[in-house]
Order: sequence, then C-alpha cells, then structure tokens
Amino acid sequence: VETQKKNSEITASFKDGIVFQNGDKSAILQVGGRVQTDYRAFSNGASNKTTNADLAKGNSSANQEADTFDIRRARIEISGQFYDAYSFLVSENLTGSNGNASASLDQAYFNIAWWKEAQFRFGQFKAPMNLEKMTSSNFMDFQERSFVNQLAPNEERGAMFWGLPTTGVTYALSATTGNGQNNNNKDPRVDGLEWTGRGTVNFAEIMGNKDAVYHIGAAGSYVQLPKSGNSTSTTNTTQLLSGTNTLRTEPRGINFLALPVINGVTGVDNNIKRERYGLEGVVAQGPFKFQAEWLRNKFQGDITTTKNFNDHIDAWYVEALWLITGEHYADAYKDGAFGNIRPKNDFAHPAAWSSGAYGAWEVGVRYSKLDAKDFCNMATGTKATGTTCK
Repeated sequence: VETQKKNSEITASFKDGIVFQNGDKSAILQVGGRVQTDYRAFSNGASNKTTNADLAKGNSSANQEADTFDIRRARIEISGQFYDAYSFLVSENLTGSNGNASASLDQAYFNIAWWKEAQFRFGQFKAPMNLEKMTSSNFMDFQERSFVNQLAPNEERGAMFWGLPTTGVTYALSATTGNGQNNNNKDPRVDGLEWTGRGTVNFAEIMGNKDAVYHIGAAGSYVQLPKSGNSTSTTNTTQLLSGTNTLRTEPRGINFLALPVINGVTGVDNNIKRERYGLEGVVAQGPFKFQAEWLRNKFQGDITTTKNFNDHIDAWYVEALWLITGEHYADAYKDGAFGNIRPKNDFAHPAAWSSGAYGAWEVGVRYSKLDAKDFCNMATGTKATGTTCK
C-alpha cells in the first residue's frame, strides 16, 4: 500500500521547464516555452509607401524594409511521456507565422516507441529534411536559418516511420500533405501525399569518440501539387515552397522572389511534380564546428499542350563556429541533430562574472547562397536568363 501511494504522488521540479512526474517516473509532463525578441534595421529602405519602383525591386510591400522591434518567437509547449514507449508534444506559436499575426499551431504529435529501432509518429511534426530545421530554434547557431531552410519542408501533417537502427545511424520516412504548416490537402484532383526521407550517420559516435561529431546526411522528397484551377482561373492556390510561393532575405527582410501563378490548362496535366534533394555535413571537435548543407527544389509540369518546364532552385551554406567558453558540440548532438548546449557555468549577475558565471557564448560566421537563374517562369515559359523553358 505504501509503495502504491508513493508511486501515485506527483512531484514538481525545474529542468528546461516545469516537470511533473509520479513516483516511479512512469508518467512525466513538462511545460515550457520561449520568448525571442529582435530589432531589424535596413540601411537602404524603400520609400514610405509602395511605388512602382519598389515593386520593380521585388518589394510587394514597402513596409518589409521598415526598421522595427519584433517578437520573433513566443511559444508555449507541453510535452509528456508515459510507460517509456509513448510520448507527445503540443506547441503553440503565439506570434503566428510572421511575428504579428494571430496564434497558430506549431507542432502537435503523438509518438510510439515500442522499439527504438522502429518508431511511429502521427500529427503535425517537422518533416525529416534539413539539419537546420531539425535543430530547434532554441538551439540553432544563428538567429535566423539560411536560404536552405526556405527550400526545405516545414512542419507538416501526416505520419512518420523512423528510428535508430544502430549506434550513430538514424533514418526517417514520412507521408504528409506537402502543403506546409497547418494546411490540409484541398484539391481533389491531386490526392497524392508528399513522401520525405532522411538518413544520417555520425562516424564519431560509431568510433566511440565522444568529443567529436563527424556527421553526414542525405534527404529527398516527392509530391504532386495542384495548379491554380482550370483554364479560366486567376486565383493562385499553388504553394510550391512549403506553404508559400515567396523567398525572402535571411534576416526576415524583403521578399525578393515570388514564384508565378500557374493556372490549369485544358488538355494537360493539372499538377506540378516537386522533388527535393538535400545533403548535409558536420565536422565538430571540442568547441569548434564546421557545418554545410545543400538543397535543390526541382519542378516539372506542363504550361500548355506544347510547352513544359523542368527546372530547379538551389541553395547552400557553409558556416564555422566556436564555443569560446569551452563547451563541446558533441555533448549537444543526439539522434542526427543538435540540441541544447549545456553551459559549464550558469549565467548569473554581473557581479559574479569574475568567477566564471557568464554562461555559454558562441561566435560564428556563415556564408549562404540561393541560385534561381535556371528557374523557369512557369507562367510565361521563359527563364530568368531569357531563354525558353525546355
């Protein structure tokens, strides 16, 4: 009787959030969240209202270049685990998708881990592609992700089969809507799901080197997306880039590339085939890390009965980082992604800094590039270089 009572008691503690658990730890509930703020300033702003000159530069709205304070992220997260094999996560994005919109669902999934080698996940979760995306915004190295992330899938609705088959190796295969975060399939003409797969290997873990990360990974996806309607439609419902049709500068600046409207045409397939391919690599030793990724989005389809397109957009980045307070990146690596850097010393009042209580600090540099010069303007049948789409 005493044992049953002890197991039924609920205790609370604090570790990366408030944690509630019963006596034998068979049921754990954690409540956490984050608030991230920033200030953006532009050295060459647009005029104070949208003009033809602004539009010619790719600015659909001149306020994209306004200097501003921003609540970049504000999220509440509830996660839990019970009987070792079952876990869940629900997170709400209180700032919406662009920092000033209404709240929206971030992730909501249920995970079954009867075997660590073969697990099942259902709900809205991160599609398995792009190391930057698989790393939480709490723990990523820079304030904003690179161009590569804009070509990768975001949170998607569906199911995933994934696991850790052996030391240092991960795999994942998901079937999702392919329409981006909080979007269901809405066009009955295209009922196919997006299939996404990712595999990673950490050779340092295989070799038993706990102070290093030698990570390589590859990912790919395929989906058929609907065009904007029939031959008389002028409404753009095609979302080619994970729920949107636009690309913007990395520090949440201007939209500099908008993909064209693609209307359905009688006599041709009313769908667009999208394929994505990604490669990733990391070399980390102690407090130093070098990381790089490359990703391609390839689009295929018909414009008319005699004209089609088969072109792509590429993005890549390289970055070098140093934890100047001496923490090691390998300590934050788990299951094919990076997590929390645990400071050697907690951050405290400035009066205590002389004794080392200044937390963990990191410096880094990143170079990234997006290449769309060979991308076909699917509406006109021409490329940015002026040549005709093949």
